[in-house]
Amino acid sequence: MPAILLALLTMLTLTLLGGCGADPAAGAAAEKKEFVLCYLPSEAADQYKEARSQLADALGAAIGMTVVEVNATDFNGTVEAMRSSKADMALFGPLTYAQALERVAVEPIAVYAKDGDKANSTYVSYLVANAKDDSIQTIQDIKGKVMAFADPNSTSGNLVPSYEIMKAFPNDSLTMDNLHINGAFFSSVSFSGAQKAGLQAVANGDVDLVPAASMTFDGEVKEGNISVDTVKIIHTSDPIPGSPWTIRSELDDELKRKVKEFMLAYENDEYFEEFHGDPGRYLVCTPEEYQGIIDLNKALQP
Repeated sequence: MPAILLALLTMLTLTLLGGCGADPAAGAAAEKKEFVLCYLPSEAADQYKEARSQLADALGAAIGMTVVEVNATDFNGTVEAMRSSKADMALFGPLTYAQALERVAVEPIAVYAKDGDKANSTYVSYLVANAKDDSIQTIQDIKGKVMAFADPNSTSGNLVPSYEIMKAFPNDSLTMDNLHINGAFFSSVSFSGAQKAGLQAVANGDVDLVPAASMTFDGEVKEGNISVDTVKIIHTSDPIPGSPWTIRSELDDELKRKVKEFMLAYENDEYFEEFHGDPGRYLVCTPEEYQGIIDLNKALQP
């Protein structure tokens, strides 16, 4: 066999053997050029576009990748994006995080806290009625009214307010089924699709009652879309853990470390004020902080 042909065959054999021994995960990590963020519909709104761009640019510089975003059309879409590896990190609501754990391995890495104080990393769910409706003053007055929950997969717009109503009416044997059926507990019940839409509906008198996250309510008041002249808070839930930034567990450990390090060190008052409503920071969060929501979801929606 000619020497040159023998040499070529030897090189080809060594290349194939080397390829068989390579670590596929390491190769995938080395080839990864983009890091994809996924947002829930409320955070995907155009009003937050500039803030999202600021975070993406800074994160991209820190990890040496192009950071792009995908905006889910519903809560389930964020989970599916992570499950199918079309997104690397998502800003989940607490309930969406609990649901994601049933379908994909994810890790909470950071949560927003106003003024960088962990005590401010929680929020509450309000039950909101029309300010001029004298027939509704407390949660005890809501039976038989017209209710518009937000989204079936919303923590503060469905899960938590449903639980609060069940606690307030222990003798009514309420479940997630009969609480959401016309004529069972409420005279009429629907889903607004978004908490802001629900707040507008109750302010206009189209429905009697809606739930809303405290930060959503405060934001709408700040923007002048609602006021004490149009709506009133008739019930406040117990504290709810804040929405966690969550990363896919299967990503390269070094990449996850860099992302978490960046998020916890990120300082940009303009970003936090525009995206979260107040100056603040991202702080460490753990799976244990969401165990109450996980357990509540399993209890109410087995």
